[in-house]
Amino acid sequence: MSSDFMDYDPASFDDQNYQPREELPQDSRATLPIIPLRPLRFGEVVRGTFLALLRNPLVIIFLGLLVGIINSLSSYLTQSKQWEDKFFNQIWIPLAAGKQITYGPEVQTIIKGFFQSSLINFCVSLLVMVFISGTIAFVVSRLLLFRKANLGETLKATGKAIPALIFIIFVHLLMMAAVLGSVFLLTSLLTDSQGRLTPEKIGLVSLALFAAMIIIVYIELKLLFAPAAAVLEGSKPIEAIKRSWDLSRGLNLINLFTTIVTAVMATLAAFLVAVVLTLIQNLITQMISNPALASSLEILNELLLQAVFSPLVPITWCLLYVNARFIKEDFWRQLPQK
Repeated sequence: MSSDFMDYDPASFDDQNYQPREELPQDSRATLPIIPLRPLRFGEVVRGTFLALLRNPLVIIFLGLLVGIINSLSSYLTQSKQWEDKFFNQIWIPLAAGKQITYGPEVQTIIKGFFQSSLINFCVSLLVMVFISGTIAFVVSRLLLFRKANLGETLKATGKAIPALIFIIFVHLLMMAAVLGSVFLLTSLLTDSQGRLTPEKIGLVSLALFAAMIIIVYIELKLLFAPAAAVLEGSKPIEAIKRSWDLSRGLNLINLFTTIVTAVMATLAAFLVAVVLTLIQNLITQMISNPALASSLEILNELLLQAVFSPLVPITWCLLYVNARFIKEDFWRQLPQK
């Protein structure tokens, strides 16, 4: 069996030891796994992502709600929206138009506030996503065993892996700090004595930032399976990272592509639901003119969207982890063929 998913064709799968499962009766199809128990096609990973949400919605939506609440609190406390507006309107847009900007006290305050709030929100989001990825991995593993996971056993299983998850978060932050720190150092070296950057130097910094983003994406892909390995295999911190590095070898492109497609589909679905929720919100606020009610409905809509759609990408990561084990270790043979 090929270890490279890009070269693997499930339609040509031929193994004399493989015995396909018999078709289950109509009333038993609810017990079918969310994915076929064999190496997966791309579409089967995406389909399994949404099936996982439908099969165990309460636990997954609750975890998504936690993500929404924590991210919203982080954004509120850091005032990220205000800093983003100032940064893009007063700095980024003029720079993109080729204008020179003097880095006076006001501009320096805006840049400092923007990057501080962005960094804090990123760290919080990363912490939550690593935790939620490991937690959802347990939920997905139960679904592969034809059973639902309740919230208590899910949190208990994740709790045992907290030291490993914290270490994984630290490695994420350390590698990204090294990459982005290099870009910031380059920016400071290119800035003249009056604190200005010419358009040519801005272009160089932009290229450096683009290269940094590629490196960060690569690192993220190599660490993609570490939370699942920590929770499901009980791997120690360094072992979980090495495990992820080995499992992802040869699968980086398909993992990236699948993640992007799932994220786009989730975003489009969230947008459509948001349109409906906004229409309902407008109808309610027209009937009941109350600013506090309008603000509350807006917050509820945002939390609802995050609760339902934010877990979809972590579910995809977990299924990609399972698929990597299917391909490289014949892990599907160890699962019950119910």
